[in-house]
Amino acid sequence: MAGRHSPRFDVVVETGIGIPARDGRLLDGPRPVLLCRTPYGMARWRHEARQLAEHGYAVALQDWRQTQGAYDHDQWRPRFEATDGYDSIEWLAARPWCDGRVGMWGHSAMGQAVQAVMPLHPPALASVFIIDAGLDYGAYPTRQNGGFGQAFQLRHTMLMAEALARDPVAKRTLRDAYLHPERYLAVFSRPQAPIVRGRSVLALSPEFEGRYLRTALTANLDDPFWKDGGEAEADRLTRWKDIPVCMVTGWYANHMTANITKFRYLAAHRDSPVELIIGHWDHHMDGSWAGAVEFGAEADIDIFSTIRLEWFDRTLRAEASAADAGAIRYFRMGGGTGRRDANGRLVHGGAWRSAGSWPPRGSVPVPYHFHADGSLRREPPAEAEASRTYSFDPRDPVPTVGGNFCDYTRPDYPSRVGWMADGAAQDQRANPAKPFCRDALPLATREDVLVFQTPPLAEAIEVSGELLARLWVSSNAPDTDFTVKLVDVHPSTPDFPEGFAMNLQDAVVRMRHRNGRILPEPIVPGQICEVELAVHSTSNLFLPGHRIRVDISSSNFPRIDVNSNNGGPLGLPGPVRIAENTLHFDATRPSHVLLPVMVGD
Repeated sequence: MAGRHSPRFDVVVETGIGIPARDGRLLDGPRPVLLCRTPYGMARWRHEARQLAEHGYAVALQDWRQTQGAYDHDQWRPRFEATDGYDSIEWLAARPWCDGRVGMWGHSAMGQAVQAVMPLHPPALASVFIIDAGLDYGAYPTRQNGGFGQAFQLRHTMLMAEALARDPVAKRTLRDAYLHPERYLAVFSRPQAPIVRGRSVLALSPEFEGRYLRTALTANLDDPFWKDGGEAEADRLTRWKDIPVCMVTGWYANHMTANITKFRYLAAHRDSPVELIIGHWDHHMDGSWAGAVEFGAEADIDIFSTIRLEWFDRTLRAEASAADAGAIRYFRMGGGTGRRDANGRLVHGGAWRSAGSWPPRGSVPVPYHFHADGSLRREPPAEAEASRTYSFDPRDPVPTVGGNFCDYTRPDYPSRVGWMADGAAQDQRANPAKPFCRDALPLATREDVLVFQTPPLAEAIEVSGELLARLWVSSNAPDTDFTVKLVDVHPSTPDFPEGFAMNLQDAVVRMRHRNGRILPEPIVPGQICEVELAVHSTSNLFLPGHRIRVDISSSNFPRIDVNSNNGGPLGLPGPVRIAENTLHFDATRPSHVLLPVMVGD
């Protein structure tokens, strides 16, 4: 990766510029122009805009009209987002200080704003740089195979409700609820308790309360709520303008799988350059660490300055300042010392790799089977019958420890909260400082977590590609959940005498949605079902002495809402049932995970 650039131009800042939209509304607003549109207030990105302007670009920051409170909660994507973006691009292109070319960049929701205009083909839009924006938001992270991403949505709902509240008393109350939700929401003492309209602090913001409940209760992803004009985001991808696209994500980021999906389609159907960068990051997309794990100095590339600037120089100015390393640049995790660094993080290490497609060449899906002795082995089980049963009590769920979401407790995070679960890469043990953690023991000690692991590895194994779990399961309940988690178990060291069980990826399936995400299909109590469950992608080097581990359970709370196991309507009050859940692993039902093992160059 190239080094940082030095400023070459002075900067003139103009604010309060009105841009006429096609419906008569005013929108805020000879070199290329770079545009970023945000729902979070443009002041937070002025330092980035100045950096880009110092290198010779005219830069425009613009608030979404929804930032002023004009939200439309009848659909997931804000109304006017696509046409407002189009009109802004064309207005900027017509300014005398623009050379007729406009680039757009955006992170998360701002990246969503970039994607919204792509199907409309604004003539002046010439290049885009999209940082961890999703695709099918109803599928992930809002919902995964029927399970609702409760913590993610609850945090965002409270944050936006407080930010846009006009009544000062409501604003103060919502702020306190955002920082201390255990004082206001029953779900923090009773995990199975749903949020009911008009009966929680969210009622102070009826619009956002309604949006949260619509999101929580709309499991059918064919519902008009998830579509704009009757069309899903994945359908609009097929009409994206054929211009250079660079997408950035991370193994612990919110939208990693969505970005791989977008890359695959665009690389196959567009002539313009399409690049994908996958780092070790969570949704923050910066630093050399993620969660409680340090990945080394090589991991810390500057996405928000150097890489973004190089991209626009290369695609808007033809000033290539870095060699094209390939269509995909990805960070293969692993290879570090396993010791503790000065900040208390485990040193896991890693190195950058390149590939022309995903999974990379040489990646072969290899089955690792579950066995009755708790081992994880390549050979399938031979027993005629073998299974393990555990009790899943919704009142005592397995707490979330790590995963594809931010470490919101970071002191430098703008909307820091301490109640969110520890995100990204974490040692798989409970943290009693967090809600829902009853102790500080490893999750593997819980009776409702089934653990399968290899012996200590004799040689290194690299896993790079998509993960898949194929399970044979049954339950005595009419509905329940099953979860899968892949773990790299570091051996004992003086710094970590009990070892360090580092999560790589996980997934959940709500059994009523095991056969698809549209209409529910209840299970028959006692009947064995085969379930195929995608577990995202990863790239990790398991060193000799490490173990490959897979954990099976039925909850991951508060990241995923708790299934009450009663088979009734999701997200509504109802009785709680303790489910007796069974994983089968015998000769005719050989439950296993498919790991993408690298077997060649």
